[in-house]
Amino acid sequence: MVSGFRLQIFALALGGCLAEDSLCSLDSTCADEVTLLQGMLSRVGQHQPMSAEEEAEVLKEMQEAEEGIEDMSLVALSEAESQPASPGSWVFPANWNIQASSSWDSNYGAANVVAQGGRPWHSGRRNAFPEDLTFDAGEVITLDGFRTAQPPSGWRGSAMRAFTFLKSNDGATFTEVLQGEGRNLAAGETQDIEFPAVSARYWRLNMRSNHGYHRLLTVQYIKFRLAAAAGCEGIYEAEDATIEGAVEHSNTRSAGHQGFTGRSFVDYVNSHGDFVEWTVSSCRRGSATASFRYALAGGNRPLQVLVNGQEVDEALSFPACGGGDWKTWCDVSVPVALSSGQNTIKLVARGQSGANMDSLAIAMDPGATEYVGCFVDDRARDLGQRVGANNNIATNTFDGCRTACGNHRYMSLQYGGECFCADSYGNGDQYVQVDDSECNRVSEPCSSNSHNCGGSWRQAIYEINAAPVSLCSCQVTNYLGHLPPMDTQGPPETVTTVDEWLPVRGGISSLDVAGNCIVRVATGAAGAGEQAHRYPQGGHAYPMPTGNDNIQSMRLECV
Repeated sequence: MVSGFRLQIFALALGGCLAEDSLCSLDSTCADEVTLLQGMLSRVGQHQPMSAEEEAEVLKEMQEAEEGIEDMSLVALSEAESQPASPGSWVFPANWNIQASSSWDSNYGAANVVAQGGRPWHSGRRNAFPEDLTFDAGEVITLDGFRTAQPPSGWRGSAMRAFTFLKSNDGATFTEVLQGEGRNLAAGETQDIEFPAVSARYWRLNMRSNHGYHRLLTVQYIKFRLAAAAGCEGIYEAEDATIEGAVEHSNTRSAGHQGFTGRSFVDYVNSHGDFVEWTVSSCRRGSATASFRYALAGGNRPLQVLVNGQEVDEALSFPACGGGDWKTWCDVSVPVALSSGQNTIKLVARGQSGANMDSLAIAMDPGATEYVGCFVDDRARDLGQRVGANNNIATNTFDGCRTACGNHRYMSLQYGGECFCADSYGNGDQYVQVDDSECNRVSEPCSSNSHNCGGSWRQAIYEINAAPVSLCSCQVTNYLGHLPPMDTQGPPETVTTVDEWLPVRGGISSLDVAGNCIVRVATGAAGAGEQAHRYPQGGHAYPMPTGNDNIQSMRLECV
């Protein structure tokens, strides 16, 4: 009888599971009966130092690959530094700070990914997954895609397979943008990974497996696709707007008119008909605040406010700024309802000349950046039980509902302020997204304090907490012999493989499962003869309900 083995599985579960990773070759990892688990040595997170033979093989591969590399790095870098940073363009991260979790040596560092030619980035001799490339753009940018390229020759099977792309605003806490599986790229081939536009300063590409090149990765270069920032929040100068009757002030060096922003400001000249009209694009539908910066030495000069041709205020007050001069600037604000896409905001003189107009500032109301869209609901309630009615002042605004929802990933406002919380939405085919115009309920205080308050059986859904980035890290220690004694055979092996049947040689004696996981076992290979019993978190001693020496495969799952 072949001796059983004791498996200790320590699972660190942060809320979910990684994608499936490839098994290593049985011939390369499992030599005899003393080896516990066939094929598990190449798992993500395992540290398996390279043998001298493996390292020699990699060095030979490098030498052969470099014969096909044209040293274009300086040219590519020059091109990258001069390329336009406009929405829709693919750009090299040439002026960014880039860090790799490991590199083979200084010739194959992370900085190589900014150039289309030259050497690639090559992960290090630690020969382990995962590997990270972390990018600091130096400022907040908006992306909707990235592109990876394979070296023009050699390193077959070294392209990333399972990956997670993440973002951060502080460089310390990263949240997931998307997970996926990269293709087994041929020499010189590229792949584009696309996702909804998202903004951040720091970005990380976490790579958890490859397509068979040892446990090593290469990336020839990476490009990022810039996207237009979502929404139209920002400052719009008056001198850049459409002006009629009024004029752009020409004497910008006048000591009595300093303190303006931009290149100048606009003077209203006539008492009737003069106007300044701003056109703002890429807006999301919802409530916003329009603030006008102006200077006025004395009195009050009201102006008519029009949004998309509709009167918002017949005579918005522009009182004196209090300095008794024309170099003291102040602001006045008005709530506005913006349509999706392009909007116009117009200030018209009605009866007297206007103040000196410097700029318009648009600020979307609370929830604008978290807004997902307008969705159908019904009596079954997609997001579950209502947390608060639309007359509950604790929950009937975006901020109030968000507080009530706590750590839930999503919240919704419905029918002018009803509050709902959940960790998912679209939990049925009937809960489809509809046009924002169907979330059209106007109700206070919700409307003045929320981006969108939903409608009748229509809910404005917001993502208020990021999806957790999760790993299941499993440490497997193999022992020879039944209890007692337990004679340790070899160092612990660490894996991060879930949702995949793994071969077990010689059965099991006991299981220690830590973390939010279960272990399933089977008497045949690849899950054949799966046993009904599941092993949850905790210790499971010999003898086990499923038997011991008869177990030939096991599967770890997060729950």
